[in-house]
Amino acid sequence: MRIISLVFFCCTLLAQSHSTVAADNYFQILNTYHAVKLHLDKTPEAGKMKAASWLRLRNQTGKATNTIPVLLNPGLRISKITKGNKPLNFTQKIAGFEDWSTLELNTVSINLLTPLKNKGTIEITLYFEGNLQPLTASGMGYVKEYLSSEFTILRTENFSLPVISEPDQSSLGAAARLQNYSTRMTLELPEGYIPAGNLKIKETKLLNDRVEYDLKSDGKIPFTVIPIAPYRQLKNHSAVLNYFEDQITTATTLHQQSEKTLKLLEGWFMPPQAKKQLVITAIPEGYGSQRMPGLIIQDSATFAPENYNELYHELAHIWHPKERVSKPSRWNEGLATFLEGLISTHFNAEYDLANYKEELFQRAKKQLADMPKHADTPLQNYGEEDITDLAYLTGAVYFALLHESLGQERFITLLKELQNTYALTGIFNEDFSDFMRKNLKNRNLRKFADNWFSKGTIGQDLTNVNSFTDLMALYKQTSFQS
Repeated sequence: MRIISLVFFCCTLLAQSHSTVAADNYFQILNTYHAVKLHLDKTPEAGKMKAASWLRLRNQTGKATNTIPVLLNPGLRISKITKGNKPLNFTQKIAGFEDWSTLELNTVSINLLTPLKNKGTIEITLYFEGNLQPLTASGMGYVKEYLSSEFTILRTENFSLPVISEPDQSSLGAAARLQNYSTRMTLELPEGYIPAGNLKIKETKLLNDRVEYDLKSDGKIPFTVIPIAPYRQLKNHSAVLNYFEDQITTATTLHQQSEKTLKLLEGWFMPPQAKKQLVITAIPEGYGSQRMPGLIIQDSATFAPENYNELYHELAHIWHPKERVSKPSRWNEGLATFLEGLISTHFNAEYDLANYKEELFQRAKKQLADMPKHADTPLQNYGEEDITDLAYLTGAVYFALLHESLGQERFITLLKELQNTYALTGIFNEDFSDFMRKNLKNRNLRKFADNWFSKGTIGQDLTNVNSFTDLMALYKQTSFQS
C-alpha cells in the first residue's frame, strides 16, 4: 500500500503524542492570500522561492496572547512581518520539537504590538524566501521534495507556506486537522509548468518566459496542496488528468477508466453532493498519494492497469462522509479497501471476489496477530489508540462480511443510505453505530456490527477461525446467538 501523505502526517502526529487537542486550542485561519515566485532548477538545491503570505487569523487558544507562533521549512527565512503598514518584531531559529526532535523547522515567534484577545482576529503579512529542504529525517519519508525543475509541491507537510502552530505535537495536530479556510494565490512559474492542486486556475498572464497564475480555492479547504511540474493534460466531462510527458499511453487509459468508474459509483450511490469536475494529478513514486474534495493526487506508478485498485480506492472516498472527531478511526479506509474488490469485479468478469475477501481476512488476521495488545480495540477507537493502519484491513473485513450477508443489491443500498445521510453534516462514531443498528434488520448481523465497531471482539473472532468462510459460519452459528 502506497503512502497517503496528509493522512500519514496526521497519524504521525498522533502516534508520537497522546495529548488531547481541544477543538478551540489553536489559531484559526480565516482567509489567506499568497504571492509566490518560484525558480526551479535541475540541481534541486539551487531552486529558490520568494513569497509574501497575508493571513487573517482568529485566536482560538482560550486566552489573550502577545505572540503568534509560525513554522516554516528550514530552508526558508523571514525578512519582514507587518500588521497593516507597521512592522512587527519577531525571532526565528532552526530547531526541533521537544516531542519530535527529528522534525527540524524554522520556528518563528511574532511579537504583537498589543495583546490579541481570545476570539479576537488579526491580519498579518509575512515576507520570506529561500529554498525547500526535504524533511525525510523526521520520519515523513515521502516529504523529499526540493524546488526541482522535474517536480515540486507546495503542501502543509513540507511547511513551504506558513503553518500557524507552536513547535509541539498538540498545536501542530490542531493545525493539521482543524483548519477550514478560503485562499487565493498569485503563483509565478517558468513557462510550461502547471500548478495542478486544490486551487483552481482563474487567470493566467504571460511574463516573457514565465507565467503568472491567479489561483483560488473553490470554497473553503482544510489545507493547500499544489503539485507543480511540466504537466500534460487530458480533459473530459468527468475529470481532468494531469500527467507526465512519458505517461501518455497509461494516462489515456486511466483517464477513460476513471470516467467509467465515476459513472459506476454514481449509479450505485447517486452523484455526490455538490458534484464538481474531478482533478487527478500524477506525482512521482514515493511522494505520497492524497485525496480531498475534487482532487486526487496519485503516485504515477498507479497509472498502470494492474494498479487500478488504488484509483478505485481514491474514487470511492469521494462519497464517504467526513468523520467529525479529532482522532478519526478511518473506518472509511476499510470501506474503500473493500470497494476496490467490488469495483474490480464489475470491470473484470474473471476477478475472484471470494478470493479477495479471503485475502483481506488473512492479512487482517496476521496484522492483528502482530499487534496483540490491540486485539480488543473496537474499530471506532482506532484513532484514539493511534492504530488507524489496522482500519484498512479489519474495516475491509467488516464490510466484506456485510456484503456477503446482505448480497450485492442490499449492500449497495445500505451504503447509499449511509453516505447520503451524512454527506453534508459529517458523521460521528455514534451516528455510524446507530445507523447500522437501525438499518441492519437481521438481529445476528446487528450484533456483529456492534461487536466489531463498538465492543472490540475483532481480535477474538479472528483468532477463533482460520478463513473468511469460517468467519461467516461463526457469526451465523455462534456469535449472533442470543
